[in-house]
Order: sequence, then structure tokens, then C-alpha cells
Amino acid sequence: VPTCQLKGGYQDKNQQTAFVALQVLRNFCGVELSNDAIANGFAEVCTLTGLRGRWEELSCSPLTICDTGHNGHGIRYVAEQLSNLLANHSTPSDTTLNHSTPSLHIVFGMVNDKDIDTVLGLLPDNAIYYFTQPATSRALPAEELLRGWQVIHGSHLSPHIRSFSTVREALAAAQKSATVDDIIFIGGSNYVVGEVLQLYT
Repeated sequence: VPTCQLKGGYQDKNQQTAFVALQVLRNFCGVELSNDAIANGFAEVCTLTGLRGRWEELSCSPLTICDTGHNGHGIRYVAEQLSNLLANHSTPSDTTLNHSTPSLHIVFGMVNDKDIDTVLGLLPDNAIYYFTQPATSRALPAEELLRGWQVIHGSHLSPHIRSFSTVREALAAAQKSATVDDIIFIGGSNYVVGEVLQLYT
């Protein structure tokens, strides 16, 4: 499979599916597709289509990533990727003799027609949360999201979770709290990621 511009561990399966579909179109449906065209399509998929927000790196200091995964299947991959990222994340200020695991800051909001409990149950315990709500009538109130997380993970972690009425405020709080060595993740909804992408353009 050609190298793809889309990042994220879960993209491996998506790329395989797309690549096989292209082979079927070419070999069985008579569609003319050169190897160069296929390779270029994979390498420039975000540039050519405008697709954004799939494990997209927004900043490197601190490392800031957003992803539009918003259901149990998507968040399962996101949680696994975050765990791997924390385990392997190294920064310019790290030293061989004085290495500490960076903190994970999660800006998270959802809409009210998703499987909230399943998604919240997949989120890591060892993170600092900034629950928020996107600017849509479908938004789940940030306070309700916070309470749902407490029920599932335990209220004893309350000092590490807060709620914010806007995505902008939640992101600003995460950026203020995070050190250059930390990781900020934004997700839970296409709406949340969309608002953040607007702030980075």
C-alpha cells in the first residue's frame, strides 16, 4: 500500500480497503488508474480533498493532535494511539537520566445522540480533562459529560477534570496548563474538532 497522508494507527485498515477497491476498479471494472496516480492519491489525499481532523498534528510544542473519532469503534483506536504516544513520546527537554512521562491533556466534547457511556468508558484515567460542548443544538452539555465521566471512572479524580462552556475556553485552558513536553488531544466530535481547526487557520 502506498504511503498515505492520513495519519493514525487505524488508518492502516482504511488504506488497505481503499487500495483493494482501487485494484478492483482497475482490474475488473476497466477504470484506467496508473500506479503513479494511485500513489499520488494516497500521498496527497488531505491536500486534494480538504479532509482534515483525522489524527492531525496541529502543533509540536506542546504536541497537539485532534481526531474526529466520535463513537466506540473510533475512540477505541484513539485511546490505543494515545497510550502508545505517551509511552514513546520524547521531547527536546528530555534527558537520559531525568526522563518523566509527559502529561496528557484532553479537550473533549460530544453531541447527545452518541453512545456516551461507551465512549467515556474507553477514555484513559491518567489524563487531565477539559470537557466542553460545541456550538450546536445537538451538543451534550459539558457538565453532563463531566458527571458521566465521574460515574464511570470515579469522582476521586475530580481535581483533574473541569468543564467549559465553549471549545475555545477549553482549549485555552489546556494550552495554559500544558508544558512544552506534554500532549494535548482534542476530540469527541466533528463539531469540536471543526471549531479547533478554525482557531488554527
